[in-house]
Amino acid sequence: MRGDGSPISVALADPILRDEGLKDDSYGEAKRFFELTDNQLHEIVCYCHVGETMQSSRAALSVRAAIG
Repeated sequence: MRGDGSPISVALADPILRDEGLKDDSYGEAKRFFELTDNQLHEIVCYCHVGETMQSSRAALSVRAAIG
């Protein structure tokens, strides 16, 4: 479920998140590190609702919804 340029791989590229303990860009690690449910993480990383590509603005809205 990983992919270059995905929200999870972008998070892994952030040195602060790696220093805080983000270990890799897998689905399970993102779920663990960010303490998200499957439904929350699905809304952030899955393109099934929006076509072939997840736009960063859509991912950002989903992240804000998950933490709000």
